[in-house]
This record gives sequence, structure tokens and C-alpha cells, in this order.
Amino acid sequence: MSRTKTVVDGYVQRFNPVLGVKDRFAVAGDADFHMASRSFWDWGHTMGMSRVMIEQCLERASDDIAAASTVCESPLERAMLPWLVFADYGLQRPARVHMPKTDAGCQKGDVVIVPQFAFIKYRLDFAVSVWGKWGCRFFALECDGTAYHDADKDAERDRYLSSWNISTFRSHGQQVNRNPEQVASEFAYSIKAWVGER
Repeated sequence: MSRTKTVVDGYVQRFNPVLGVKDRFAVAGDADFHMASRSFWDWGHTMGMSRVMIEQCLERASDDIAAASTVCESPLERAMLPWLVFADYGLQRPARVHMPKTDAGCQKGDVVIVPQFAFIKYRLDFAVSVWGKWGCRFFALECDGTAYHDADKDAERDRYLSSWNISTFRSHGQQVNRNPEQVASEFAYSIKAWVGER
């Protein structure tokens, strides 16, 4: 057993929110949370973060994911959520998850994920808000299950959101089921590129 696995297992035993997440992730399984958090642990250790700081980040992320999983409408969204929280957007990690009406707020400069974000006439699976030198910008991630999406309607929706300067990234259900980490990484990379341009 590697040092990382021992430490992460210790974290799981020490923090009850992670254990509580298990039931709420029944559809997607808590494997996504544990794999994504393990990846974050390795990154934090490489970046020189203290064990205490990494554990505090993991505890906060666990609470955010547990609350947000209740509003995710599909197993695809629940599978993506932990990977989005721990993705590398080129800013602080992990990202925060905003829950309207219950959230005390996020700090300017945070990467903020909003599940089921209502924007004028559409609702986005995930909106991600980031701050660059020129202000705040939203990016949308849509998890497209075959049964629920129509290519023509999706294109119309993407054009409408683009007119509001909201870039849409679409992932198909097969991609999410096969490799949610890669989907989150590609989405985060597009955001990281925008942040780098600013």
C-alpha cells in the first residue's frame, strides 16, 4: 500500500462528511470522489502543501460535493462533479461549488462551479465562473446523454449562450462514463487558456 493511499484512507476514516457522501453518490458511486481526491492529494503534495492544508481542502470539497450532488439531475452530472471540483483551472484548487440560497458566498478570484445554473431561458448542467484580469466570465459544461439532447437544438442553444460570451463545452455520456477525469481536464484546460490570455 502506497503512502498516498494510506493517508487518503486515513482521511476517509477521519472525516465523517466523506462517509456521508457515500449514500448521496449511490448512482455514480463514490469511486469518482475518491479517485479525484487522490489525484488532488498527489498534486498538493507535489506543490509542497502541508498535510493539514490538503486535508482541509479535501474536507471543504467533500462538503461542497455532498451538497451539490443533490441538485445534479443525472448520473452523468454526479459522476462529473468531483472531477470538476478537483480539476486544474490554473487558479486556486479545489474549485468551490455554489449552492444558491444556502451558500455564504465565495471569494473574488475563486473558481466557482454552479450546478443546474439558470440563465435567462436555459438551464446549464454546470456553469463555471472564473475571474481574469478583465473581470468575470462563465463557461458551461453540458453532459449530453443521447436520449435527452437534439443536435439542432443544442447548436441553437450554444449560439445563444455564445452571444452572451458563455462558451459551451459538450461531453457525451460515453465520454463521461469512460473517462470523467479526461473530460474535466479538457474543460479545465479551455478555461485555463482563457485565464492565461488575460
